[in-house]
Amino acid sequence: MKKYLIIALLCLAVILALLQADKKSAVEIAGKMLLVDVARTDAEKSKGLSGKDKLNENEGMLFVFEEAGRYPFWMKDMKFPIDIIWLMPAESGDNSLLTAVYIERNAKPESYPNTFNPKVDSKYVLEVVSGLSEKNNLKIGDTIFVEY
Repeated sequence: MKKYLIIALLCLAVILALLQADKKSAVEIAGKMLLVDVARTDAEKSKGLSGKDKLNENEGMLFVFEEAGRYPFWMKDMKFPIDIIWLMPAESGDNSLLTAVYIERNAKPESYPNTFNPKVDSKYVLEVVSGLSEKNNLKIGDTIFVEY
């Protein structure tokens, strides 16, 4: 019996470690739930979605910055176009409720080495499949819910 308890605890520890390492979060945008990878470190931010062959409509990547600023993005090593959405915490200060402050639609891989530069400060950036923001009529000022 003790042997099974130890095995169960080890399995639970492995599962928790895998979930933590997975760095996935949920984002609700225009009434749709997306499962997003979260980029927090400089290395994760630099790599972004490069190397992926495609992005499904229910996927994306959320970039989290320590401070608000004007963060430019590029399409280095990208294989598909995306929409890039710069976000700030809503007026409530709640970091799970974000407001779209700038949107770049249909950023194409062939635009590299050019960068896409927001005209306002942001603290988060969300990359989603190209066309998602237009299809869902996402506009500056819209609220996005993030669970990370």
